[in-house]
Amino acid sequence: MSLPHNQKGIPERLGSGTVRSLLHGEPHREFSPLSNSLLAYPNYVSEAEWQALNDIAKGEKAVEAGTELHTPRSKESDVHLLVKGWACRAATTESGKQPISTLYLPGDVINLDALIDQESGDFVQMITDGSIISFPRARLCALKMQMPGIANTFLWLSLVENARISEWLKCLGAKPALQRVAHLFCEIAIRLNAIKGDDVIEIKLPLTQVQIADTIGITQIHTNRTVSALRERGLIETSYKTLLIRDFPELCHIAEFDPSYLQRHEIRTLDGDGSATTAIPSLGA
Repeated sequence: MSLPHNQKGIPERLGSGTVRSLLHGEPHREFSPLSNSLLAYPNYVSEAEWQALNDIAKGEKAVEAGTELHTPRSKESDVHLLVKGWACRAATTESGKQPISTLYLPGDVINLDALIDQESGDFVQMITDGSIISFPRARLCALKMQMPGIANTFLWLSLVENARISEWLKCLGAKPALQRVAHLFCEIAIRLNAIKGDDVIEIKLPLTQVQIADTIGITQIHTNRTVSALRERGLIETSYKTLLIRDFPELCHIAEFDPSYLQRHEIRTLDGDGSATTAIPSLGA
């Protein structure tokens, strides 16, 4: 389902400076690292199923930048939830290049494919220091078979990841560099739940220009020029590992960015009377 667009070509309710993204809605579970993740977002899981997930979860484990959480053709024994930090999925080409196919942010499950196939041709590596919670693959697969809420949650996570990849295939095939960089920054802002009711958004951005280039499929030099162009337009400011978006609606307009593929069904706006209205429908609506 598509949203109506304003004259700038962005979803109408995202054109306002009063957009607020509520990642989980009203929490009804006792807080845990799992409840602050995308596992809690679609709200398919019952209290009993939620308890079962917590019961099989291993303790939170610190991981350093550069740690490989998965290597090509290795067999997966665990499914990992990224609690803190950033990670990426990439593959090494014959020429030695390592294009990044997926960025993982806090709250993401980083190896959903392990639920179907224990082996993968890609590697997953931490970009920053962080932490993960792991689920034994065999036990999680058994819960999926027994509990429909858990099965639906992981199906939803797979659909969202597939939608992100499809959107980026469209970006890489049809958009110039300026739109790709703008799209990347808009997507990260939404996924980090950084839209707090203002056009100006500040987010931590630990990506190097090489990593940005590997994500959007251009050279490092072209990336540098493109980021500089956005900066010269007054749309962004950059400092050490920090990105300041000075005009989020305009950045969305440049990127032709529609966030509906991210399936954040609780992105809301505050109307003039202070009431909240849903801007993006729930999955399947």
